[in-house]
Amino acid sequence: MSVQTRHFISIRTGRITLAAVLLALVLTLFISPDSYAMDKSEKMRWQLIFLSPYSGCTNYQYQMANAYDEITSKYFELYKFENSKYQPQCMPDKKYTHYQVPDDLDLIILVYDNEIGKRELHGNDVGGLYNHIGADKTRDHTIIICDCSNFGFSDPVWILSHELSHFITYYLGFDQSVVEDKIHSLGYKYDQCIEGSWEATCSSVLTHVYGDHYFTKATVMAPYEPAIGKKLFALENGTANDAITSDTVAGDASESVASSQLVMSMQKEITKWWLAGKINDTD
Repeated sequence: MSVQTRHFISIRTGRITLAAVLLALVLTLFISPDSYAMDKSEKMRWQLIFLSPYSGCTNYQYQMANAYDEITSKYFELYKFENSKYQPQCMPDKKYTHYQVPDDLDLIILVYDNEIGKRELHGNDVGGLYNHIGADKTRDHTIIICDCSNFGFSDPVWILSHELSHFITYYLGFDQSVVEDKIHSLGYKYDQCIEGSWEATCSSVLTHVYGDHYFTKATVMAPYEPAIGKKLFALENGTANDAITSDTVAGDASESVASSQLVMSMQKEITKWWLAGKINDTD
């Protein structure tokens, strides 16, 4: 069982569900750079949405939307990561294509129902993904996971915490050696621990969060310790200022994450569909 998480997803023409989800991310590239000349003084704002393949959501799906939402909140607490949120929602995937994302939303977390997830994620050999598009590191972040059985993939809660660690370290300005390499190394170590013999070092890659309402206890990826309690660097004219400590400025992860060839190919393909009229703003 391996952690199959990536910061991209392969999309074939005709996959309108994922195209509609990611089209909004592509369009953010056309926002004026002037809109990024700001100091991010407000807390990061996020929302979790559970997508159902049915005309409405089942009681189980509503419960899981709340459970994943609470797990996310508890995981942010482990990082001492300041945040605020909108209430979680559950909606049919077709309704989501018309959903108006709040203007002040920085991170959206989409949880695919088992049926949608197996088709759109597992069908592309992906267990979950984190993606950021645009010049402003404080906005336009997306995480997608599947509420699916863990056969062939890691547990959905583990994948959620894995992707949240990618997001948090990237958002806080850590370089690629942390955002990509360090977080994935924790995942690989976890795989070895659950597939082989348990070692004393295994306890260092995982921890637990405890719920108040919708779950009791969940196993999650241990936070990257240098990121715990770290404050967001200030933005001046859209660039990071000297408030970043020396151990976090070795490189700019935005170039490696947001501009990878696979992500760019995805963006170009969706843009072509949009321009060709295969999908539009109302799809």
